[in-house]
Amino acid sequence: MARASKGQQDKEEQDRMISLQTILGPGRSSLPGLLGYGNHVGIAADIRTRWGDEVGYLALARRTRNPSLVQIELQATRDPNLTTRMLTLLSAIRSWVVTHRELEEIWPSQTVVYVGSKRWNPQVEIREFNLRYSHGFVDAREIDPEPLLDSDNLGDVAFAVLCRDGTRSGVRKALDRIAAAPATERTKALATLSRLSDLRCAGERVRSKIEKMGFATPA
Repeated sequence: MARASKGQQDKEEQDRMISLQTILGPGRSSLPGLLGYGNHVGIAADIRTRWGDEVGYLALARRTRNPSLVQIELQATRDPNLTTRMLTLLSAIRSWVVTHRELEEIWPSQTVVYVGSKRWNPQVEIREFNLRYSHGFVDAREIDPEPLLDSDNLGDVAFAVLCRDGTRSGVRKALDRIAAAPATERTKALATLSRLSDLRCAGERVRSKIEKMGFATPA
């Protein structure tokens, strides 16, 4: 089999990240709650760094005490510059908060959810002479897939394949849930499930199951 070109690999990676970002739709996903951010409300805001990097997901977690702005980034590659990039995203968020006075005293809490195929334990802290910074980091393999499989959000159902035992015990349940959904939602969810399964080297198996269920193979 011919090896994909660098351009093709970049396009595939971009497609995967697009499908990942759509999972965290404002106020819909169960994932923030599993990361400890209960009672959250998504914030629809186009926040970018001066270099054009976009904040993937932002929400307000209305805890009894100390409400916080929640930023969740989904990361599919082992990026050595991850923490520096997260720091630039924090700077962009703080600049945005200045124009929203009701949020001025609420400090952002940042978490990266790693969904790549290879294990990774990155350095998530910067300690320099005049700078102390860190962000949260969770490998999707550590997340229980069951609450996601039971979610009303089909994006959550698809995301479960990336979580603990998701490709073994979750694929069948995810397919059953998606198959029962209205056709307008089903097509997108099957495509998302297919793309995310590739991150666990299970894409071909999942697409085969989709065909056996009588649905068209996702593009």
